[in-house]
Amino acid sequence: AMSPRPDRSSFRSVAARVVVIHPVDRIRGHLPAISRVIRRHLDAGYAPTTFGDLVEVQGEYKEYWGLSEIDVAADPNGYVTYLGPHTGAIVAMDLTIADLNVDPEPYESCLIRITDGMTVTALLGNGEWEVESWETPGEFLIMDDYWYDDTTVMVGDCYNAAAGILIYSFGNYKLEPFEDCLCITDCTVSSDAMTIDQIK
Repeated sequence: AMSPRPDRSSFRSVAARVVVIHPVDRIRGHLPAISRVIRRHLDAGYAPTTFGDLVEVQGEYKEYWGLSEIDVAADPNGYVTYLGPHTGAIVAMDLTIADLNVDPEPYESCLIRITDGMTVTALLGNGEWEVESWETPGEFLIMDDYWYDDTTVMVGDCYNAAAGILIYSFGNYKLEPFEDCLCITDCTVSSDAMTIDQIK
């Protein structure tokens, strides 16, 4: 069943330019998030959705079970306009797990790179696993298998870094790492802090 429409006094229209990084399903935005509602409208033919397309979007900004959305149809002036192929670089925002955990919401649906090393501490099922930071032990992050084959993941695996899209689902923020952006390393080798002079 559909929930009743929100009080129009709280209506907020927003616009954003976004780059399509996966046809229809995943979009990187310069707002906290571009989400499933906009994807539904793109899928319905509002605009091309090829990898690397640049589109401009306007719609009602709202939260749906904690997931930020831009609902094009809810805004009388809503639109999705195809602007052409995106030719510039798409650069991930560098964060540590500790930095991300302070306030992950601004990074929802954004391309991020976790820069601290991490170890897989638990397989959570449903294509998800948990990692713990080497830099700040006790700080954890859930990863999801949207682009990555989770059948290759084992408890004790180590990563130097991971890049992907941060999502929110079932009450948790999760990183969806890209298949070639999870830097697996041999964690049996000790990592002692040393200066350049000591290396020389």
